[in-house]
Formats: sequence, structure tokens, C-alpha cells
Amino acid sequence: MTLPGGSGRDQVGTILLVAGYPAAVWALARAVPMFRQHRRGRFLVAQAGTAAVAVGWALREKPVPSAINASAVVVFAIAWWVTGRSRT
Repeated sequence: MTLPGGSGRDQVGTILLVAGYPAAVWALARAVPMFRQHRRGRFLVAQAGTAAVAVGWALREKPVPSAINASAVVVFAIAWWVTGRSRT
């Protein structure tokens, strides 16, 4: 079932954007402590929120914002790995 005003893909994309952005912003608002103290829960919320945003833009057929957010997921994972290595 699709609601008036867009295709099913657009609607799912919008839902992912509406859910993903607040989650990612909340988690990344304290990014430095997240990485320094290795706060796993906050990191997972940041990853999930950013991935949801990337998929949301992809479903809405917007490749540039999708690629930027997908790249951010990778960069955050690398940062998590690097900060974990420096702690040991």
C-alpha cells in the first residue's frame, strides 16, 4: 500500500531519513567521547542512523547524498578501529 504523494520507494526512503537523521545526530553530537571512551552503544546508533540515511537517499534516487553518508559509515568504522588500537 502506498500513501498519496509518492512511490513506495520514496516513502520508505523518507521514513529512513526521518528515523536516521535524529539517531545519527544524537550519537554524533558527542562523537569525541564516543571514540575516546569507546562507547559501543552510541557508536552502533551512529552507524545505524548514518546507514539508514544512506539507504534512504538511495531509495529516493539521490546518489550524491547517499554516497556521502555511505562513506561516513566507513570513515566512522575506521575511526573506531584506530581509536581502539591506540588505547591498547
